[in-house]
Amino acid sequence: MDEQLELSVCQNPSPEPALDLLPLIERVGVKCRLRLMRWESAWNELVRVALDRVGPNVSQIGTTWVGNLAAMDVLRPFTLKEIEALGGSSAFLSSSWETALFVDQPQFWAIPWLATSRVIYYWRDLLEQVGINEATAFQSLDHVTETFSRLYASGVAYPWVTQVNNSFFMLHNLTSWVWGAGGDFVTADGRRTLFNAPEARAGLQAYLSLYPYLTPNARELTDPQVIKLFLDRRAAVTLSGSWLPADLRRQGAPPELMARLGAALPPGPAFVGGSNLVVWQSTPYPELALKLIQALLSPPVQAEYGQSVGQLPVRLEVLAQPPFSTDPHFQVIVQALKTGRPLPRTPRWGVVEERLVATLTHIVDDLYAQPEEKLEAIISKHLDPLARRLDLILAI
Repeated sequence: MDEQLELSVCQNPSPEPALDLLPLIERVGVKCRLRLMRWESAWNELVRVALDRVGPNVSQIGTTWVGNLAAMDVLRPFTLKEIEALGGSSAFLSSSWETALFVDQPQFWAIPWLATSRVIYYWRDLLEQVGINEATAFQSLDHVTETFSRLYASGVAYPWVTQVNNSFFMLHNLTSWVWGAGGDFVTADGRRTLFNAPEARAGLQAYLSLYPYLTPNARELTDPQVIKLFLDRRAAVTLSGSWLPADLRRQGAPPELMARLGAALPPGPAFVGGSNLVVWQSTPYPELALKLIQALLSPPVQAEYGQSVGQLPVRLEVLAQPPFSTDPHFQVIVQALKTGRPLPRTPRWGVVEERLVATLTHIVDDLYAQPEEKLEAIISKHLDPLARRLDLILAI
């Protein structure tokens, strides 16, 4: 009967790691079919599954997608007894567990599966050459600005590099600056925006003030291209996800080069994302679906599959074991996961996020097109009307 189950997973970016998932699941006694989706098109495919009520029994989804799918009344909620059978909430990273909970909704619509975070990576020797102390280089918003300024003044070709042309990636990066300045994006009840409040504006301005240190020809790079530029040591610093060390090794970075790679927490709480598991309401095999989720949360799958796709386990017992407890890069990423935060979990966050990322793109376009214009004026031009419009929507 297990073969009747279908699991959909998102490729990241090639299908090879996903294909390796089936043997890992079978190792713990579960068999299923696999449906592969690409992250860039997965949302549209999942909406089709929701509308047709035909397709996979269990699906991997982005952590920020849970609320929208729950609002469509297509997910099967988990009972407290089922959650206890998975180890209870205390068995999971608290920041990941939060992604399954929503304001004013008592149901558990998802179970965390894998986690990722944003971390600052740098080449130790490149910082040392210009007299920068790596212990304090990224300690605060001001320290980051000073570090990039000194790298730029010293003639480093690329003081830092990150993916700029993906507005969602940009949002995930800048959250640390907003939270580090004491700001947020919406109120706890989701009824009013906060991204235009003074604290959040200060964090956003501090992050965008780093863009002049992004060399113009690096502003249209994809994430793989950013990683290649950093691997070639043409860039001293990058802000990237938990997948970067594994990607560097896959691209041929030898152990002696990896020893020069440093990792540091961002200057505020790190963004915590990743993926969750959901059971579709239409599944005729709810008990087998839960058995599959138990298999996906087993230590072999958590440890081995997570590393193959550049994400980390969400179960604390697995994070407490090597290599996560011993590798210096993993140690920083785990700390980021334990001290970081997910994006807001209010029912209408999807509306806010969609419009905010579009506006951020316009802000960056103006920043590049009008370098003489004051950054504060550019931010006000776009955020003020957006905040007014969204406040009217959220108040309803």
